[in-house]
Amino acid sequence: TNKGIAISTDCSPIYCKHNSFEGGKHAIVETWRNIIASGALPIAVTDCMNFGNPEKPEIMGEFVECIRGMAESCSYLNYPVISGNVSLYNETNSVGIYPTPAIGGVGLIKDLSKTMTIGLKNEGNIICVIGETSGHLNMSQYLSIIKNKEEGSVPEINLEIEKIANLMVHDDVSSDEQDVKKLEKYRDQIKTDLNIDDEEAMKLVYETLVYRKLKSSDSSDMLEKGTDFGAGFS
Repeated sequence: TNKGIAISTDCSPIYCKHNSFEGGKHAIVETWRNIIASGALPIAVTDCMNFGNPEKPEIMGEFVECIRGMAESCSYLNYPVISGNVSLYNETNSVGIYPTPAIGGVGLIKDLSKTMTIGLKNEGNIICVIGETSGHLNMSQYLSIIKNKEEGSVPEINLEIEKIANLMVHDDVSSDEQDVKKLEKYRDQIKTDLNIDDEEAMKLVYETLVYRKLKSSDSSDMLEKGTDFGAGFS
């Protein structure tokens, strides 16, 4: 067989501390993105729920909200939790650890010859950001570690783009695809999911293509080949 598996383990405790619901969503989606970026199809997750003293209302609140966020992402993406464990009362001098729902995701690689690694490929690679980033830098590792600050909002996730990106991988649709007829399936899926018109739905389809293109690019300088990526990246 030429099949394989992709595995990713992720969590953002800072997100979970400052917005446990969104942090729980991010923990699930981070594994989902990494698995898709490798060319695999996400199958399922396991979790390790690490929290402080649940007898304290604020800690139990973090626990409940993280689970609620995780459940929303898993349900929307059809990405089930099939196993897991819980570690509670993690404290030092009565101060609890940051809520840490560590997630392990697994996916199926249909063809090992078509995998893509996540690391940068060459010296001087350009990192591009697409979509809105309002508040994201303010709750980043950069600000926490370099500036010793934790402020701002946790970035919201568009679960629809995550879902459509996976459908495209499953259907083996190239991130270069521009044939509208082939993309109508995804437009119609978005229209049904979000109850929006054709134009807005197609915008999300193209944003998904750009998202996939940038996630898997091994170009040494993407800005030199900007037309390869279409509109919408910055």
